Amino acid sequence: MKKLLLLGSVIVVLGTSCSKNTGELVGVHPRAEWFDVDPFGMLYIPMGSYNMGPSDEDIPYSHTTKSKTVSVQAFYIDQTEISNNEYRQFVYWVRDSIAHRALFEDGRAEHGVETDDFDQPVDPPLVNFDEDIAYDEQDVREVLEFMYLPVEERYYRRREIDSRKLNYEYYWINLRMAAQKNKSF
Repeated sequence: MKKLLLLGSVIVVLGTSCSKNTGELVGVHPRAEWFDVDPFGMLYIPMGSYNMGPSDEDIPYSHTTKSKTVSVQAFYIDQTEISNNEYRQFVYWVRDSIAHRALFEDGRAEHGVETDDFDQPVDPPLVNFDEDIAYDEQDVREVLEFMYLPVEERYYRRREIDSRKLNYEYYWINLRMAAQKNKSF
């Protein structure tokens, strides 16, 4: 009887230990593959590794530093290179477009374009970048005060543009879809 009980318990232990269920959540099968959409203008760089350190030839045979393998996680990078000067021009363009709109809404019509070349109204009015902004004039400074950092957040009391206010809007037009004869979008 003891041998039968021992044999039965061994069979139960072996039977439960050989099952494929490991107690982990494995999901629903078959599951459709999902791929993350690349953000606009960005390239996906997959995960990889490289050897960091001296090359394989150690001329003085000092062996003071050894090379090691470093893993880099996957990331996104911009499709095009941009210089500091190009980025500065972009920031100034955004700053000036916000200032032109604020001055136009304050009643200075020269900072906006309300009609096109055929005297048709433009809605919403466009920004007139041909008009210069006199940032040092007192009345312009009062209108544009919302663009600067509050007094309690200033560094050494310098009057600087608040970068959180530099929000821009852009439009994307798919020219291939627009040029199609059968417009079924």
